[in-house]
Amino acid sequence: MNMRIGQLQSFWIGLCLVGCVLLLARQSTAADEQQVLSQTASEIIVRFHHPADENVQRAVFEFCHAEQIRPSHRSRFFVMKVPAVSCCTLLRRLRQHPAILFAEQNAYVQACTAPNDPLYNRQWHFSMLNLEQAWQFSTGEGVVVAVLDSGINPWGRDGFGNRLLNGYNALLQVPLRWEDHNGHGTHVAGTIGQETGNGCGVAGIASAAKILPVKVLGRFGYGTRAAVAEGILWAVDHGAQIINMSLGEPDPSEAIRDAVAYAAERQVMLIAAAGNDAQDGLSAPVRYPAAFEQVVAVSALDATGSLAWYSNTGPEIDIAAPGGDTSSDTDSDGNSDGILQETFRQGLGFSWGAFGWGYVYLQGTSMAAAHVTGVAALVQALHPDWKASDIFDALTATAREAGAPGRDSVYGFGILDAAAAVRY
Repeated sequence: MNMRIGQLQSFWIGLCLVGCVLLLARQSTAADEQQVLSQTASEIIVRFHHPADENVQRAVFEFCHAEQIRPSHRSRFFVMKVPAVSCCTLLRRLRQHPAILFAEQNAYVQACTAPNDPLYNRQWHFSMLNLEQAWQFSTGEGVVVAVLDSGINPWGRDGFGNRLLNGYNALLQVPLRWEDHNGHGTHVAGTIGQETGNGCGVAGIASAAKILPVKVLGRFGYGTRAAVAEGILWAVDHGAQIINMSLGEPDPSEAIRDAVAYAAERQVMLIAAAGNDAQDGLSAPVRYPAAFEQVVAVSALDATGSLAWYSNTGPEIDIAAPGGDTSSDTDSDGNSDGILQETFRQGLGFSWGAFGWGYVYLQGTSMAAAHVTGVAALVQALHPDWKASDIFDALTATAREAGAPGRDSVYGFGILDAAAAVRY
């Protein structure tokens, strides 16, 4: 009997040891895979013409200062890890080399699944931008996006996962108390980076990006020039790579102009709403800070892809994106053509939560700017070394033509196309 018990004990101990070994092996495999994936943005894939001269290959690797070289199966191509700052320049040179058949940047691929968020099918504005195709390449991982708005309330059911950073209250100039009391900022931030694929509510564009809340507007949606300028400066100094400003005023502020210049000098991308002052068929000029040269000015589209009736226009417009129209139901599906995201009843937010949480349709160039910011984050994640001007080129050069040929005062360079932008 004792021998049988001893045999059973030995069996279970052995089984546990095998399980531990397998678990450690799985963890080691996952860590190794993650290390390979983390290097992707600074890797170049190159194939030489056949037959390849080894001396030529060696000279190319040395020219590129390759830190690592991985041959593929049968050495058909090679993967070089190069200094990130020189990746784009090297690609141009390699493509001109007579011994090289092709050279391209390594990039992410992912399983082709649509978000499982139950209300995603109501977010018509995402399909307008071809986002599902873009998500195969990027979800914004590693990018910090500052949202200068009424703050962000973290207590929603959908929320932002663990990607919401500790922010700043620029009205009070304190690194706390940045929670949204109005609802506008939470909605805007949701378009940029709502938690996605969690089986809850709606999706966001850059669902892996980190969101930095900077509160510059109070409970009733008003702020000050000083707060906006302060918010830009603080965001830049606290790691923001892209700043969204779904706000504006009719006149230029020197304090905000100076803060914008500070951000632009440090290659932080600034994106802002054009304004919602058009009415009765009469146009209205682009508001500030969108009208500043260093800021990407965004006009709004309705569900048909036409300029939304309320959107401001002018020569400063750079690009157009969905802003919605809550008074319309173009496809007669019983749902508004507004932009759908999670937020709460206007003005009923508090530091400890909010009343009236739900999925709300809003309209405005505020929403349009958020779409451009989200896509900018997708592009930035793929090219960590790119400057703000490079991302601007990716967004505008790939925009779909609309209105008059070339750039115009209604659509700018055209309609935002996420799938094209991430392939730029």
